[in-house]
Amino acid sequence: MYSFVAGLDNSDRRAAADRNGRSIFVFERRLHIDLEPALNRWLSGHELLRTVANYEYATSYVLAAFALLGWLYLRRPAYYRPARTTFVALNLIGIACFAILPVTPPRLLGDGQFVDTVADGRTWASWGSPLVAHANQLAAMPSLHVAWALWVSVALARIGAGRAVQLASAAHVTITMFVIVATANHYLLDAVGGIIAVWLAFVPWHRARPGRPDRVPAADAFFLHVESPIAAQHVGGLAVLDTSVARFSREALAAVVRAHLHELPRFRQQLSAASSRWRRPRWVERDELDWEWHVPVRDLTRPDGRPGGTAALHELVAELAATPLPRDRPLWRFVAVLGVEADRAAAVLIVHHVIADGVGTVAQALTLLEPRIVPELPAAGAGPGPLARAGGTVAGLAQLATDGFPRLRLPTGDAPRRTFATAELPLDAVRTVARRTGTRVSDVLMTAVAGGLSRIRPAFQGPLRVAVPLMVRRPGSAAEGNLTAAVMTDVPLGVMSEPERLLAVSRRSRSLYSGTRALASNFVMRRIGGLLPVPLHRWFARTVYGRRFFQAIVSNMPGPSGQLSLTGVPLAGVFPILPLAPGAPLAVGALGWNGTLSVGLCADPVLVPDARLLTDAMAAAFAELRAVAAPQAEPRGREGGGSAGVPAAVRDQTGSGL
Repeated sequence: MYSFVAGLDNSDRRAAADRNGRSIFVFERRLHIDLEPALNRWLSGHELLRTVANYEYATSYVLAAFALLGWLYLRRPAYYRPARTTFVALNLIGIACFAILPVTPPRLLGDGQFVDTVADGRTWASWGSPLVAHANQLAAMPSLHVAWALWVSVALARIGAGRAVQLASAAHVTITMFVIVATANHYLLDAVGGIIAVWLAFVPWHRARPGRPDRVPAADAFFLHVESPIAAQHVGGLAVLDTSVARFSREALAAVVRAHLHELPRFRQQLSAASSRWRRPRWVERDELDWEWHVPVRDLTRPDGRPGGTAALHELVAELAATPLPRDRPLWRFVAVLGVEADRAAAVLIVHHVIADGVGTVAQALTLLEPRIVPELPAAGAGPGPLARAGGTVAGLAQLATDGFPRLRLPTGDAPRRTFATAELPLDAVRTVARRTGTRVSDVLMTAVAGGLSRIRPAFQGPLRVAVPLMVRRPGSAAEGNLTAAVMTDVPLGVMSEPERLLAVSRRSRSLYSGTRALASNFVMRRIGGLLPVPLHRWFARTVYGRRFFQAIVSNMPGPSGQLSLTGVPLAGVFPILPLAPGAPLAVGALGWNGTLSVGLCADPVLVPDARLLTDAMAAAFAELRAVAAPQAEPRGREGGGSAGVPAAVRDQTGSGL
């Protein structure tokens, strides 16, 4: 089949291949990833390295692929058949692309921008040399050199090869990617095409393998990789309890968790001790729980007998949010807090991000509350079809690639310190502002954050890059797991009226709700992340999550309406707790709960010494919006939490009811 496609060569096909090659190069220039000329010029000036690179290009991918196939056939026959199938599938995908989309490699474009290292070096057995003169010269996209090398790496990971072997294979993939670009045999995007081809080829093997419910999915392990001693990654919630009605105790809280433990599988599991920097983490059952640690009690009562107050409660939440959970036990705590006020107690739920995202944590918390509420996820069958999803993912990947880097950097410290505060906004009023201005509740929330920050730190001017989690949960999804995708938008900081700021936020956030960016982000987190070897996945997570790409997180999550209670004690308020991303000093979570938009704000003290200053400023910014949104002009807008025109599988996390 390869030879048949190579035999299709004619003048029209060559002209089309030249056009396609130049189009790819122009597109790379627009993305500012056109590395080929610089690397090619550098390599051409080093004769020895150029020769070594040519031979690496000609031989290493072939040797690696067939050595693995031979070793599997002789030593691991159970794995040989699926490996062989994926290898055949990979090549069929590549050949189909060569037939449909011929692409001339950079070195053969003939416009003088690239040095043909193959021709100049007269490399034996390389593409285009006399020994392989039959080679298809119009087969740049995808790069099968990268695809074969990556196929070896993924296959080794699938069979659980030793860390040294996997590390060597990962190094081979990295070197091959450098070589194909520096020798001008491929464009950088050809390597991306090779990666996608490998993912498509491994889909049958992945589906044919027995389920491994104990393996931590890539989207969840992502947050294990980004966590550091100064950037703990747990989500949770603060529940304020009205003890004027009933008494609250640590013993009652522990009893409720015990009674529902069978519905919370991750609460009974911990990460395997065999998990390491080189092996994928797994869940293992824990026989006994240390209930004194998992459900402790903290009494805020002062020495003189007076209640500790809201400020002391917020300090406790900040302390819990900043302290990483030890990984030798299940990654959760539910802290009973007494002595908040004369008629107030609290419960603080902390769950590591590897267990669930914000919506999943809300769903798990609802398991422990009375009366019991079953989360309402989208109806079965909702969401885009496979072709629409694939097209949206491709479009989203292109959009993400052009987002660029944030221009404004907020100050952050290098210590594990946090400041925390809460605020409550009337949900009906927030929705009214959104409806009358033709915006969304999430836009109003981001405007309040930007307006509040501009009030207390007026020196900050320009666009603030914000990560906004969007829900991509499918019908029937469990509460466990990270089923959200973070997409980026810019909100303006500086002196301006809040209605003007809201309109600017709304214009810039429209791209969030097309669904394409969320689909692409979810694809990268779940699919591409699952293919990467552990060291490469860790590097990827730490590279893309944090200061280099965004400066703040703003999340708007749905919650139930109606009065709920915990251990028989009515809830007076519930506030989300979000972690700070590494180097990003601000995280704001909002939860629509029983008619109130409950805001929990976590910040680095270097940015905001006292988080209450920012929540008060946010309230002032919203008050300005509320005052200006006059009732006489009420254009038809989008109800807060509405999702008209948004694919059902990609929802703004706003509204009443899950």
